[in-house]
Amino acid sequence: MRLVKNVAGVDGLHIALDAFGEAAERRLFESQRIHAPQESHGPNSDADSRRAGRCHRPLPDDVDLFRVCNLVGDCGLYPGYVTPDYVYAITYPPKAAFNKHLDSRYRWGETVVGVTLGQAGTVYFEPNTQAIKAAGPPAAAPPDAGEAGGADAFRVRIKHYDESGSFAIELELPRRSVYVMSGEARTLWKHGIRQQKPGSLPPPPPWNPYNMRRALTLRATKAFSDACLQERLRQATDEAERAALRRRIAAQDKFRPQSSAARLNDRDLAELREEGERMRRHVATQRHRHARFPPSELHFPLPESVACGVRAAADSWPPNGGLRLGGAASPLGSVALASEEEELQEAIRASLRAAGAPVATEPGSSAGGGGGGEGDPIE
Repeated sequence: MRLVKNVAGVDGLHIALDAFGEAAERRLFESQRIHAPQESHGPNSDADSRRAGRCHRPLPDDVDLFRVCNLVGDCGLYPGYVTPDYVYAITYPPKAAFNKHLDSRYRWGETVVGVTLGQAGTVYFEPNTQAIKAAGPPAAAPPDAGEAGGADAFRVRIKHYDESGSFAIELELPRRSVYVMSGEARTLWKHGIRQQKPGSLPPPPPWNPYNMRRALTLRATKAFSDACLQERLRQATDEAERAALRRRIAAQDKFRPQSSAARLNDRDLAELREEGERMRRHVATQRHRHARFPPSELHFPLPESVACGVRAAADSWPPNGGLRLGGAASPLGSVALASEEEELQEAIRASLRAAGAPVATEPGSSAGGGGGGEGDPIE
């Protein structure tokens, strides 16, 4: 595994390359619990709420998802990572793309994590402020930086659009790579996915005959993320850790939580924060909360504190690998889901049908053109 921090000079953009093995990749790629459409439910599951992007859907109770979440912290990609309450699984058939956008800083927490499965892709970043645009590409981002070839290799490119100074930083995403947007990368840069060009991509594995890229985006809803950070501060005893948590909380306090595009009044905000705290307590009891990939599927050594727990319970590996260190609990509850535009989704479904691939019937389950504003989904 290879870690690259602050990729191309973008503060808070980190990537782990070749983070886990192909057996784990295939399970995540093929999991019906992750990729199959699910019925909306809950108090905001009516048609108007779905159109507004407020329908609720349970996070799949899939052990490999929790293993990926724990990998983010264990490998050093983002120490102190908050296990999210939301996953968005999206399928990119050949020639699919996703327009630039900014995941709402008011609906989603401090980080966005992306996992690439089945085929490589390219994510691009464009400045969301005039100051960054005027400054030009960071000095640490020369054109065509990086090397291609191996599982832990990637390339960074600078694309200049015109003489006005507009530019984008393009980052190749190999299979089994995991990237995190935090800090400025999360709040000051828009991002999107370039159109797949099949001729320029490496051959897919045999279990991906339609040459599709599947991506998992892991995000914590804002009220849930805030509640998790506050609880960590209450539990922390080391002063350096407490100081770091206070800085993280202060950075997040700039963005008042919302559940939709509209600003909440104080009463509704208090209710949203109570819901976030209830979800925090619920997630803390999940049976897979502390699951890890088995050592044979990891490409880095686990931290000693985690490895000790693994060795102490080495006879507990389930048949498909991994270790359960937490207690049993109910499925993971519901979270906000931002809706895709149906017209764009139908175009993607048509391309899948033409390729003879399985077609999801619910918006939001395969890639589309996307919108550019806050509150739009992923990646």
